[in-house]
Amino acid sequence: SGGGPAGRRMRAVGDLQAGNWCMMLFYIRDTDAARAKLDAVKAFSPNPLRPPKLGLDPFLMDVALHKSLAYLWLGNLNTKCLVPLIEEACAAAGGAPSDFKAVPSLPLYFAGEFRDFLFGVELMGEMQAVAGFDAGECFAVKMSAFSMLGEGNRSEVHDLKKGRVRSYATSRAGLRAMDALPSSAPTFKKAV
Repeated sequence: SGGGPAGRRMRAVGDLQAGNWCMMLFYIRDTDAARAKLDAVKAFSPNPLRPPKLGLDPFLMDVALHKSLAYLWLGNLNTKCLVPLIEEACAAAGGAPSDFKAVPSLPLYFAGEFRDFLFGVELMGEMQAVAGFDAGECFAVKMSAFSMLGEGNRSEVHDLKKGRVRSYATSRAGLRAMDALPSSAPTFKKAV
């Protein structure tokens, strides 16, 4: 009937959000220097900072990416911090969001088959060794999953040259308090 410790645990399990998994999103400063560094990588896919040769409109590709991010914002509690986290990451890199291009496929570009961002941080050292990014030129935002029945998780910003530059503790309650519209989100520090 839901009483006692077992009942409280069952209500907590029912409170879990769909899509609670570790996620990372990579950003590269949109410059000729960064494009040249990616051109020098021996890869089997096109440079993610170059327009695709398939005739796809780059604007429509950005719209598709941002529609996917909007889905994550609405459907996954641990990504509610994504917009303010990206703003914090850009500030740490010395730029504005418009100075960078989101490149979620960057691990695929460097490593081929890559599926689990639980191991994304470990791959960054190899990516940096190959590309030689300058500080503030390429970074990743990582949103950890909530542990089973856990109340908190961590969100981090990693600069590929400098390593982890920001780390935040987030809570379910803080993320639930954020508005459903990314443009209305409070600053990240208020949401933790």
